[in-house]
Amino acid sequence: MQVIAQLRHDALNLDHSRICYRSTFAVPTTELINFKHSFAVFASSPILNLLRYDEKIRLNVWPSTFEYVDQKYNNVNISIVEIDCMNFFSPKDFGPLTGIIS
Repeated sequence: MQVIAQLRHDALNLDHSRICYRSTFAVPTTELINFKHSFAVFASSPILNLLRYDEKIRLNVWPSTFEYVDQKYNNVNISIVEIDCMNFFSPKDFGPLTGIIS
């Protein structure tokens, strides 16, 4: 959840008149369920997510995964998770809102 909050903080400091983005995260596949749960809590909380807490946003998990070698030379299977919303971490005036958390 801290990573999501840090990304939101950084995105809010961007020039929103010049960007349009989709947020994606590289998550160890073994942590995918935990990430989805944390995101659902973050997205639905009026305290944590002041900008869009009333919206239901879906997460898309890309079908392909890849192997990553960590600092201890262990192979880690990685999934890519995309927030199905343009400019999710920006004020509501920027970008359409669609979907539900899955």
